[in-house]
Amino acid sequence: MISEHNSNIISNLRLPLMVMVVFIHSYLTKSDSMPTVTFVEDIFSKCIPIVAVPTFMFISGYLYFAKFRHFTLLFYKVQTLKRIRTLLVPYIIWNTFVICVFWSLHRFAPTMINPDFENIQDYTVIQLLDCYWRGSGGFPIAYQFWFIRDLFIITLVSPLIYLIAKSRYLGIAIVMLLLMSTQSSYIEMGAYFFMGAYCSINNVDFSALKVPLRVIILMAYIVLAGFYLSMQSNEIIRKLLILCGSISLLNLKGLRLPANQMFRRVSSSAFFLFCMHGILDLFTCKILTNVVHSESQLQWIMLYFINVTAVVLICMAIYFISKKISPRLLRIVTGNR
Repeated sequence: MISEHNSNIISNLRLPLMVMVVFIHSYLTKSDSMPTVTFVEDIFSKCIPIVAVPTFMFISGYLYFAKFRHFTLLFYKVQTLKRIRTLLVPYIIWNTFVICVFWSLHRFAPTMINPDFENIQDYTVIQLLDCYWRGSGGFPIAYQFWFIRDLFIITLVSPLIYLIAKSRYLGIAIVMLLLMSTQSSYIEMGAYFFMGAYCSINNVDFSALKVPLRVIILMAYIVLAGFYLSMQSNEIIRKLLILCGSISLLNLKGLRLPANQMFRRVSSSAFFLFCMHGILDLFTCKILTNVVHSESQLQWIMLYFINVTAVVLICMAIYFISKKISPRLLRIVTGNR
């Protein structure tokens, strides 16, 4: 069973992690003529939030087995049906929504679409169906939903994850070896899911590291972050950075405290923010880069943070308005969250 303090940690992390994901997708410029802007964006859109998706995957693995007693066919069936409702249904709905938006933009406002995007008006039925899976760039057309796609597939192999987790230290060794040696997104994400599942299955308190070890891991994260900023193509450094950063994040003392009522209410919008921010961020970034022609790096840095803040607040506003106007529809599109 999930302990109260770990439950508080997970609840308190949902919104901050989701804001990190918004930062990941909010690059405004990659111009070599603005090195300070690029450096700031690399810190806040690459280095700091690099822990967000793996930590979400860890939490998903932990919660999957949170009420676990024995792995039976019934347990697997119940969990799979639940994931169909909470993952697969929103996945289909939101990708369909984005297909409709892109088709409409290509048809009526083509200047709002990046010219590198293919014109889906010309797509065949097979190509449109492929938009739900990997499109032309390996991502579904609602690109952030690659996480939901991978998570759902990983949950389908949960019996194998359970068997590996039950082998304890041998299982950890196997998964760490696979994690460090592979470039497969499914295996890497599966490794983070496994770590959460391992803690849940074996009753390991992921937030109980002793203070000296916390300090060492945090210092390692800071050093690795410096290396990562200068060598972003190094996969080993990236994965070690994720591991150290996620462990440090999950062991922050303040996260054990129960959130106040206001924060819990705001945090309830985290999944809707995940669903909505991609399409909204696409527009806001496009508008800013088309409208603003300033050469001031300070102005671009300010716009970068303003853009993220605006996307988060607009998504939250839409969520709470929808919750008041049409709560049933909102529950459907967010998987009954």
